[in-house]
Amino acid sequence: MADNGHTLDFHPVSSAFSVDVCLILSLPASISCLFDPICTVTGPTIINFHCTLHTIRDRCDYDLWQSVDHSITLRGHFQERLRKDVIFLDGVTLLVGNDTGTLGQGGTVLVNNQLQNVSSTPQEVVGVVLYKDQTGVTAKFDINSTVKAHLHFDGSTAQFQLTGDQQGFSFGGICSGDDVLDVRDGDNGDICAEQYNQTVDSTINCTQVAGRYLSFSCLLWNSCNILNDAPFNACHNNTDPTPFIAACKNTLCIYPDVNGLYCQFLAAYARTCNLHSDILDDWWEDVSCCKTSCTLLWLRQKGYSMLTYTFCSAKCFFFCVILIIWTLPVCLSAPPQALCQDLICGDHEFCGGNAKGETACLCRAIFADPFRSTDSYGEPAVCRQDSSSLTLVGCLLAEKGIDYTTLHLNDANCTGHLDENKYVTFSFNSTNTCGAVVMANNNYTVYANTIVGQNSSGITTRQDQVKIDFSCLYAHPEDQTLSFRIRENSLVKEITSGSWNYTLTMKAYTDADLSNTLGATNDVMLDQMIWVKMDTNGPEGGFVDLVTDSCWATSQSASNSTPRYGLITNGCPSDNTVTMKGNGEGMKNSFSFRMFQFSGNSSDVYLHCQIHLCVAQNETCVPVRPLQSDHSCGVKQKDQLSGPLLSWCSSLSFFHL
Repeated sequence: MADNGHTLDFHPVSSAFSVDVCLILSLPASISCLFDPICTVTGPTIINFHCTLHTIRDRCDYDLWQSVDHSITLRGHFQERLRKDVIFLDGVTLLVGNDTGTLGQGGTVLVNNQLQNVSSTPQEVVGVVLYKDQTGVTAKFDINSTVKAHLHFDGSTAQFQLTGDQQGFSFGGICSGDDVLDVRDGDNGDICAEQYNQTVDSTINCTQVAGRYLSFSCLLWNSCNILNDAPFNACHNNTDPTPFIAACKNTLCIYPDVNGLYCQFLAAYARTCNLHSDILDDWWEDVSCCKTSCTLLWLRQKGYSMLTYTFCSAKCFFFCVILIIWTLPVCLSAPPQALCQDLICGDHEFCGGNAKGETACLCRAIFADPFRSTDSYGEPAVCRQDSSSLTLVGCLLAEKGIDYTTLHLNDANCTGHLDENKYVTFSFNSTNTCGAVVMANNNYTVYANTIVGQNSSGITTRQDQVKIDFSCLYAHPEDQTLSFRIRENSLVKEITSGSWNYTLTMKAYTDADLSNTLGATNDVMLDQMIWVKMDTNGPEGGFVDLVTDSCWATSQSASNSTPRYGLITNGCPSDNTVTMKGNGEGMKNSFSFRMFQFSGNSSDVYLHCQIHLCVAQNETCVPVRPLQSDHSCGVKQKDQLSGPLLSWCSSLSFFHL
């Protein structure tokens, strides 16, 4: 069956997952009833108009309610949170004709994919009245001339109520009592339907959650059976607590009581009751759900809050006195509010409390699983030609209460960049090394940097101590022997080693400005001045320098043939006609010499050069001639590495008249 380009696959939920527990109402799909029907969707559960409890097991979308002509549809979106095997309501979408409105996490409202600025003042958008307060977002609209709909979503719980004359009015969807049918995108249907198994959380005590509620034990544990007792029993005449208790038990026996999950089920029941008749005023003050702050009198006068509790107000005083016995705390309670109002999270995130008790965008379990399995905060380091970077996942940092804006590389000015997908990237390159350390030996070069938090000026700190090292390790390529014929105007050789790609260029010129290359039409005369430029590019620009170690001439093309005449030795001239420029001072250098020939041999002269890359730190790469030597010369590296970073042997051949 097709609907708006989607393929609808129908999968009835087995009776094991759908239990009729309603003791009061039994409403047919075409209804005329004493109470206006209400459908409650909270956590992984749906309590329909008939008080039948359904549990969602996968991450597909489901049609909660639909008019008989399909002109209006209410669709629920379900996603995992901390566990892969427990699914939660993540948002609801209202489809009215060709218009689409979505109520999402953080109180966000999208109408036809456009973000709406919804406030406490009701506003009408495409025929739907929208407003938002501290409890969530409400949408009201007319289904027909006699039936009106009321939808409320607080980021965790959605409640859909029909009011008005419903005589002869028919509809479908899970809320009406239809089979549980998912709505799948044709390309992603199998992905959303995939179900996961996960190790049981050993911290969960299902016996306590499902046990009998004792009023004096609320400080020790929460019991879903509190819905059978005061203050909720005042509502039993119009709202059956049984499906809400079952939903609470079923969820809290497999999912930890975090982010106010226990209170979420109590609040869902209380709101359902109050939609029928407003008789549960201030219910939160009688149970362990109120957000209560205990403040010392003198701190309160100064506007500071000392401690925050989630215990009932009657016992808040008791706990504050135990902890702060020398002064009288003042306990202030407030009704439950939407947990993550105005906090917008990404698709791979959900809103909840982090390790510090702060509201934050946390990682969904399936998304985070690859990182948690390797105990990492993000992707492996990316090593490119001229830069290195490390990307951390914002929600993994948020879980630990780490503010990414406080992190930086070795250079405190190099901070992370947060992209639209909530990934934080730290990088350095040849232009700005950000305090990177470059280390090398005969076989490898390592670029290393560290992501750290803000330094503490005292001997103690209450900030997380963050230290994440990352590095790029490259194997050195083997020495290369290159040949250059005089009738060509340059020598270019690509050298690849792992992620490193180098282009080595060796050119001969007839002028000091290095503008006229020596080509096939040029004649080379004895004693003519020739200039040779060595040039390379690669990822080390700014990190390393190019050093010409030695150059020698032979009468044959092989670099080890004889006779052999040296022009440059250990980085310094060994022939009195040689002049060097820029050796060890960047990624290019040059030298000049006067043309000669070997006595008694052909006019062919082959020039060979040995070149290496040197770690460019502390100006250690410029060859220095010791005072006690007339010819010996070499690179004086202060870091005392065991060998050159990278080397080539390059050859030029000259013919002269």
